[in-house]
Amino acid sequence: MESSAVLLEGSVLDTGEAPSLLMDNRLYVPLSPLVEQMSGALIWDADTKQAEVVTAAGDRFAFAADDYGLTLNDTHYWMEAAPFLHEYRLYFPLRDAAQLLHAKLEWNEATKQANIVPVARFGAEPGATVASLAAAAETTPLLLIERNGWAADTHVLGGGVPVSTVVPDLMSDKLAESPAVTQARIEAERQARLAAEEEQRRKAEEEARAQAEREAAARAAREAEAAAAQAHKADEALLARIIQVEAGYESYQSQLAVGSVIMNRVNSSRFPNTIKDVIYQRGQFPPAHNGLLDASVAGANAKKAAAAVLKGENNVPGALFFYNPAVTGGKYWDALTLVKEIGNHRYVK
Repeated sequence: MESSAVLLEGSVLDTGEAPSLLMDNRLYVPLSPLVEQMSGALIWDADTKQAEVVTAAGDRFAFAADDYGLTLNDTHYWMEAAPFLHEYRLYFPLRDAAQLLHAKLEWNEATKQANIVPVARFGAEPGATVASLAAAAETTPLLLIERNGWAADTHVLGGGVPVSTVVPDLMSDKLAESPAVTQARIEAERQARLAAEEEQRRKAEEEARAQAEREAAARAAREAEAAAAQAHKADEALLARIIQVEAGYESYQSQLAVGSVIMNRVNSSRFPNTIKDVIYQRGQFPPAHNGLLDASVAGANAKKAAAAVLKGENNVPGALFFYNPAVTGGKYWDALTLVKEIGNHRYVK
């Protein structure tokens, strides 16, 4: 079941929240707004599901939902497709509706749009013949007589006699089906409509589930991103404090080197793989265990060095240790490879 735009004299027919529907290659329109915009009136009985329409010219046609039968000006006819209720709206086959409201239906294949073009009734010229009027209307004299309710033996009209020239297809089709055939068709159409609505509901539920999953994934991604940002912020603050404790009295390059050693350890299989675990590893950084780290306040250069290291800057590649030779020495330190000496510290691997 698809929606489709319907035009009335070239402008989009205003059907409110009830779209026109394309079903089984047939276009259906919400009848009430169409009748209203063509200056007619629709009377609906919700209990019997029957409707009567009074057109602008005074024609009356009555029908019931899910029934192929229709009465036009007290004459009974059969339609090819039955009107039906959908989401509390009364839908009617568009071509039948247009013809019953004395309008022609134009189809634009390029835009896939139907345009309803009202046709004015007129008064016959004195002496006008039914044959000539039928020829002009591209119909037969019998159908023109049927449409206007004239006597079967009418041949010549008096001046001013109202003439309706749009002959509904249902008059020429004469689809006088038996009640059994009619009920079978009604049931088949009802089942098809129910199946289409069920498929529509299923797709809507699937889309709702997919949307919920997308929203959950997006929410999880945002939470993970926020958690990662928070962890990055905590790592940067901790790294800045250890840099301050170890080299706060030295140059920026020295502070950058201390941070680089810690990051080199994070990236080495010989040490823990997080900044926090590297800093708090037993036997490595005494300030982490004697209270100095917790009490330290990082200076501007220490913060700058920590941020630079976390962005990938490294001025002592590969160095896993640093020491002050004026304080620390011995065969162990002498056996290590010097990477760089900056200020009071030697950076080795």
